[in-house]
Amino acid sequence: MSTGNYYYIKTPNDLISVISLWSSRGSSLDPKGKEGLSHFFEHLFLNKTATMPNKIAALRKIDGAGLFFNAYTRKNSVYYYFIQRAQDQEEAYKILIQGLREFDVEEKDIYREREVIFNEQNQHVSNPAAYVWSLADKGLWRDSPLSGSGLGTKSSLSSITMEDILRYKEFLFAKENIGFLTISSLKVSPGLVQELVQLTTADESSPMSSGDYVNAGGSNKIICEYRPMDAVFLALSFPLPGLASLVKDKLVLDFIRNYLASGWSSRLIERLRLEKNYTYWVYGGIESFREAGYFRVSLSTQKKNIAEVVGIVVEEIEKLQQELLDSAQLLHHKNAMKAHLLKHYIQPENMLWWYGWNIFLAKRIITIGDYLDSIDTISSSEVLAAAQKYLSVNNLHIAALGSIREADLHASPRL
Repeated sequence: MSTGNYYYIKTPNDLISVISLWSSRGSSLDPKGKEGLSHFFEHLFLNKTATMPNKIAALRKIDGAGLFFNAYTRKNSVYYYFIQRAQDQEEAYKILIQGLREFDVEEKDIYREREVIFNEQNQHVSNPAAYVWSLADKGLWRDSPLSGSGLGTKSSLSSITMEDILRYKEFLFAKENIGFLTISSLKVSPGLVQELVQLTTADESSPMSSGDYVNAGGSNKIICEYRPMDAVFLALSFPLPGLASLVKDKLVLDFIRNYLASGWSSRLIERLRLEKNYTYWVYGGIESFREAGYFRVSLSTQKKNIAEVVGIVVEEIEKLQQELLDSAQLLHHKNAMKAHLLKHYIQPENMLWWYGWNIFLAKRIITIGDYLDSIDTISSSEVLAAAQKYLSVNNLHIAALGSIREADLHASPRL
């Protein structure tokens, strides 16, 4: 159900409600030289308001009301959400409305939150399994707006001013950019829905630009960052087109991702963990932004195994491009994909991302149940065609983090 920019998804789970505020802006639209602005504002919103000027008191009020609050900045979106019992969801919306009406920030808040984000940057860099994905984005898109982690740099964060924050609020919450989503067994009262829709800013009088667009700086097929570690973290990526071109094929690519790197019987986990003992796990991911996207698998392994690991990944992809899956294989991996999706999307945050991404970015309403049913329609010929179309080995990009240099990868006869 939708009313203007408000959407309601009914769920049979009468215990949990998720309410959220979405903007279809994100870190890829941060102005040049102000990278990290979207994420910076995320940290400041709802920390305090004009009538609740103390940050600690404001956050205590949220906890004390039985509400869980969090927010995320992604490349194409920013969203703020509350998780609570269904009967408490209107209290969560009242706090959200107060934040929209009474957003308040002082210079001292900007200084303090900048220090917090510096620590968040350090934490991100210190997590090699997460950081290698940012490194892979840098390899795919080099100096374009998509290449960063969204956290910005110490230099760009230091340049962000009070004026930037206040202008960004108007940009982020412009009516054409914003939406509200409730996932619950209970509807929100009609009066509250109308209040939410009317609160969005109608006039985007000073739009902010993002500078150069995607791939202005090209890409690096191999990108390495040296660190003295026992393991090497790898991310193998294939660039994908933008969302509008990809959305019709995303189902089949999701199937391929699960076929290669998901459960115990996915091909790369069978071969690289169960048969070879080369890694703990292989992770797969697909991201589709307005501008571009990627298909990716990642893992950690010993340096001596890298050439063979990459060779096995390429071999499995080439099999998909050359041979049709038989009916037994297709059915097996469809069932495994359903189990993976159910396990993943039963979590409230993941369910929120599913519906928010589809509604506000892909511009479609599709339930998780409908998507599970659509898996049955995938054919072997569609899998082969998608692998040929999107996963050309000539477009393979490799990011490596650990005791390895680019010269090591270039020198390998398998790469």
